[in-house]
Amino acid sequence: MRGRLIVVLIVLLVVADVVLITLAVRRGHRGTVVAGDGALVGTPTATGSTPSRPSGQGAGQALVAGAESIVLRATAGSCKTGETPTIELSTDSGATFAPTAEGLGVAQVLRVVADSASDLWFVGTDDGCTPSIWRSDDGGSGWTQSPGSRGAWHRVPGSRSSRIHAPTGRVAVGCSVASLSPVDGQTARVLCASGTVLGTADGGSTWVTLGYLDAAQLMAYDSSASGLALGPTPSCDVEAFTTSDGGAVWTHADCLEGTHAQALAYYDGSAIALVDDAVVISGDGGQSWSAP
Repeated sequence: MRGRLIVVLIVLLVVADVVLITLAVRRGHRGTVVAGDGALVGTPTATGSTPSRPSGQGAGQALVAGAESIVLRATAGSCKTGETPTIELSTDSGATFAPTAEGLGVAQVLRVVADSASDLWFVGTDDGCTPSIWRSDDGGSGWTQSPGSRGAWHRVPGSRSSRIHAPTGRVAVGCSVASLSPVDGQTARVLCASGTVLGTADGGSTWVTLGYLDAAQLMAYDSSASGLALGPTPSCDVEAFTTSDGGAVWTHADCLEGTHAQALAYYDGSAIALVDDAVVISGDGGQSWSAP
């Protein structure tokens, strides 16, 4: 009888240990929490830890913008390493592209914008990493240079810099920047390399945490509340996520065809993305995508 009692006690102790270990693992878990309705509620990693992030495969090294039937795209290049950028223009919504802005001595492209077919511009640097704004009012046939980039949001030279250029000058963000999405002159959103989403409404003077999405590689906002992100998940190489509350909650939207997301932007109420160097467009907030 005594022997049986000892066996029972040992079994109870083993079960208790298993339960305690399971609870400890669950408490220690950090990352994206999937709610029952399919929404993604961001949960940041513990202070001082570094989450496992996708390698990028070019995400953030390309840029895209569109307006009407115009699509302007570029590879960033680097004024620090000598990697040459490319700038291309499409007049058929991204079906075909031709080189533009050649021979300008641009060493790195930091942002591209297409406000209309007759109002194209980009922020580019020279070999010394000094930025200028280049504009075209004739559909990309000719470009004029304005030294400096005051008045423009854009990335700064350097991989995953913790600073960006706001309309009034460079500002500290407080994280390694993976993606920048300007909304207006005072408002912008930043996706950190950690997956944290930050926002500013005062031109970059202060930044607040809006949410978290560990799968995101690229992010674009159509307004201060409405945003879209792309990144890999275990079931999809290029998954689209949407938010309507600034970034606190993200919801699965669609799985795009392709392997690597390269660039993402909004234009004319639609989203435009470069996936494996091909243009895809969504007119329903990222729920479905199609080639031009």
